[in-house]
Amino acid sequence: MKNLIKNETLPAMERKAGSEKNTMSLKRQLGIYTLLFAVTLAGVLFVFWCSGTTMLRYTRNFPDSLAQNYAFLAGFQNYLSDLLSGNLKNWSWSIGLGADAWSFYSSKLFNPLYWIVALLPKKYLDMGWSGMIVAYLYLCGVTFLLFLRKAGIRDYRALVGAMCYAFAPWMILSSVKQGSFLIGAVMFPLLALATEKILRRESPIPFILCVAFITLTSFRWPYTSGMMIFLYYGVRYFLDYREKGKKGAFLQRFGVFVGCGAVGILIAMPALLPTILKLGKSTSTSGMETPLLFTLGQYLLFPSRMTNWDMAFDNYSFYSFLPLCAVLMPVLFYQAGKKKFAAVMGTLLTVLTLIPAFCSALNFFSYPSGRWYCILIFFCVWGCMEAMSEPLLGRPKIRKGTIVCFVLYTLYALGFAGIFAGKILGLVSNTEICLMAVNALFEAVFLAVLFGYTSFQKAGRIPMPKKQVILVLLVVVTTILSYNVYFYPFSKGDMKRFLANGEAYEKFEASPQKTAQKIEDEDFWRVDQVEGVDVTTAPRNRINETVYFNTRSIYMFQSGNNKRWFEFGKFLGDNAIYYKRTCPNSNDSRMVPDLLTGVKYFIGDQEDGGKNASDYAGYGFTYWKTIDGVDILKNKYSIGLGTLYESYITQSEAEKLNYAQREQAMLQTMVLPDEDAEELEKQETGIRKLGAEDIETTVSEIPVTVKSGKHAKADQAKQTITTDKKKAKFTLKIDEAEDCQLLISFEGLKKNGKRGEEEFTVYVKKNGVKKAATDTIGNAQGFPDIEDLTINLGYFEKVKGKIQVVLSAEKGGTYIYDAIRVYAIPSELYDRYASGLQEKSMDLEVFGNDYVKGTFTAEKTSLACFSILKDEGWRIYVDGKKAEKIENAQLAFTGVVIPEGTHTVELRYHTPGLKTGLILGSIGCILLFLILCIHCRWRRKHDQYTQ
Repeated sequence: MKNLIKNETLPAMERKAGSEKNTMSLKRQLGIYTLLFAVTLAGVLFVFWCSGTTMLRYTRNFPDSLAQNYAFLAGFQNYLSDLLSGNLKNWSWSIGLGADAWSFYSSKLFNPLYWIVALLPKKYLDMGWSGMIVAYLYLCGVTFLLFLRKAGIRDYRALVGAMCYAFAPWMILSSVKQGSFLIGAVMFPLLALATEKILRRESPIPFILCVAFITLTSFRWPYTSGMMIFLYYGVRYFLDYREKGKKGAFLQRFGVFVGCGAVGILIAMPALLPTILKLGKSTSTSGMETPLLFTLGQYLLFPSRMTNWDMAFDNYSFYSFLPLCAVLMPVLFYQAGKKKFAAVMGTLLTVLTLIPAFCSALNFFSYPSGRWYCILIFFCVWGCMEAMSEPLLGRPKIRKGTIVCFVLYTLYALGFAGIFAGKILGLVSNTEICLMAVNALFEAVFLAVLFGYTSFQKAGRIPMPKKQVILVLLVVVTTILSYNVYFYPFSKGDMKRFLANGEAYEKFEASPQKTAQKIEDEDFWRVDQVEGVDVTTAPRNRINETVYFNTRSIYMFQSGNNKRWFEFGKFLGDNAIYYKRTCPNSNDSRMVPDLLTGVKYFIGDQEDGGKNASDYAGYGFTYWKTIDGVDILKNKYSIGLGTLYESYITQSEAEKLNYAQREQAMLQTMVLPDEDAEELEKQETGIRKLGAEDIETTVSEIPVTVKSGKHAKADQAKQTITTDKKKAKFTLKIDEAEDCQLLISFEGLKKNGKRGEEEFTVYVKKNGVKKAATDTIGNAQGFPDIEDLTINLGYFEKVKGKIQVVLSAEKGGTYIYDAIRVYAIPSELYDRYASGLQEKSMDLEVFGNDYVKGTFTAEKTSLACFSILKDEGWRIYVDGKKAEKIENAQLAFTGVVIPEGTHTVELRYHTPGLKTGLILGSIGCILLFLILCIHCRWRRKHDQYTQ
């Protein structure tokens, strides 16, 4: 019993902490920290405030903040409004092609900061977002300060540490790119603090609550933080809390630790389980392979990243510190040799950052990412604050070693990374060189204060403030100056990447997508707009606009997109769908995908711009009406929410056809994955099975002549195109074709003989219509198995002559290809079959978010295909009886067998896993209560014993 109560294992440094002369109360520390934070923040954001700029970053290649953070915040505002009005919906038709609203918004629902921002008028959401980032940064410092106090650092070093952690470059630079990552930086110090409480046998309750909260408010961070906190517990135990002579003590205590974490996860199951099931339907593949090692150049530049604030490798890998921490790194590594826990963890994680596989593992085994670097920063800053102890820095060898390391590092950083890598090779920007120089200057000042303060004090003729005060103020000054150097004026217009106050609202309100809110049509429909490969430049709608406006479209930008949609795009060779796994742009306005997804309206020309937008509409769209100055085109064929097929074909059989013929096949029959077709055969429905030879096709391949152009030399015999500029033009000359949709396929196109060698884009232009497809092998968000780039140029009554093609990459090179084919898809066959599908479409009676009701009339037993992507949450009832679903109708959608005759069909939606999650959450709450009772009883016995 004594071993359970006595605090024998508390590290010696921490037992002494309470007796230090400079110990501050928590209240005083929080007050001083708040003042320091306010002053520092005002200086750091000075350039933002002067330019009236928010922290929403929006650039050509990085639309995340506007397209995701801002649009999702507006969508959450709509969701919250429904919740507060009692009109909560589990399914949302405005999230891409439709998605579960609970799993999409639940993380925001349990985050109080989102509630505060969502209560603002939509016009001020962008400033609310900036305010939320500021709140996160403030809380980062607060939680880190609380942790340092638990770790025994309760003097001025806690203030310095809180400032260095809150204003570490990872915090600011990641927040302006993806502010939602900051929840992990806020919560990890609390998880570590709660872990300390378990290690010291104080209380498991804070740990359970921390695990529950971080799991409720995020999906990424429970995984990443969980892996790190297990490592924390194990290393900390054996270094500082090991119970010698007790066999099995670690396994027993670690089991209790894991059990407490499991209770926290159980409590969060109402949000976690639906999210896991949702992400299970999304693709986890990546176009970027995890290398065995990073490049030699990246390793050579790695040390300089501490003070030039560039990413160490890629994807949020900001291995950067404020000058004070950079000065103390040698002492931290010295402490690691002495087996000081924080120093050991900081050193260990620094080494592990150099291993791509480790960074990949912390990113769900996808591409290597530095999203977890805030945890690395946590340990390094903590270790540096321990290294600031007066007795340690007072040692002559420590002083000399630190100064020598500073000189050598500065020579390396400014000499190699600055002059050689920057000025000669051009690998380091002028901003980064200036930043290294400024930080080196302040590192020298910090060294002077740390090691020469007593001499200065004796030599000075006027009274000097305390050393601690000078260090704290220096941290504030260096932080402000460093960030101002980073953002302005040496950053080549970096501030132009951020949206001005109100600009996000103006961008969305100027969008023609808002006219979709005023379309009055009681049937089911979706809208389409101008599509392209680039997510920011015209002609292009801003993806996630449907989330913002609560309308129905076919665009989505998030990491959890349904993988069946990509399978559908891959089958048709539709690169607009298969562009990147985070942002399928559209269906490329192709005739059949428009029909199958229920696209009934196309947003065309605007009075004040977008004059050729209507030209991008697919075949069958004609002018309908003008709403608020925006022309709306209407599809003459629409199947609404679903239609009937009287036959099916297996995917393997359909793949014998080319991409254009497959499109025609989907007009005539339902394409099913082979395994689903086998299951259907077992049901003995009598529905006819077709082969590739049964498909009626009218596709013709038009002969193509490849001609050289500006900066591009074409050799059609060798099937190569050689370019000497990053943008090179050539032409395709085709024979005449009439009344057809034109599909261009670059089969096996690759650069320098290898896929993924370099990302490139193919732009094709004809009669003012410009389309594009991108090879994203090698891109973190791309796909590894794209063999062909296929583009729809649209419908032509008559087409002949030249088609302009542009190859765009980082630099010139030699492209090889297997074939360049141009397919003409006549409209006659489409007219015939599309009109037939329209006649057999569902007669809609009730349409809601979670409930749909209508009737089908089948001449004989048929297969119904609904324009709802495969989702386990939908249940289908035929004449009141639950029916077995066909999960992959047309490879991606939901289907069901409809018997001959007229039948009532109901679709009801429930969030998968929510009911089970609520049960598990209730069990978790009961276990928490029981643990609390047991702990209170143990605490009473403990108090009696100590008395």
